[in-house]
Amino acid sequence: MVGASVHCGRQQKPVRRWVETNRDVLERKPNGFFQVSGASGAKNDAGLAEAAGYVDEFVDATNWRPDRIALFSGALRFSEYGFLEERC
Repeated sequence: MVGASVHCGRQQKPVRRWVETNRDVLERKPNGFFQVSGASGAKNDAGLAEAAGYVDEFVDATNWRPDRIALFSGALRFSEYGFLEERC
């Protein structure tokens, strides 16, 4: 199981690199990917399409086809980050 959160429209680069490096091993066993993003908690089709788009981009970028995919809602509390973290 591999998971990543979405910040500024994409998952973390280290997660992408790890999947690219270990893709062959992942594909030999049952596997899955989960994503945490604010869009995943949307209550409308546009928000859910946005969340699904992040997964599609990740799958395309890593060339990995997970057996299972799950989306979880998350929130970024800007008050807990510095000025630079608030900007994409």
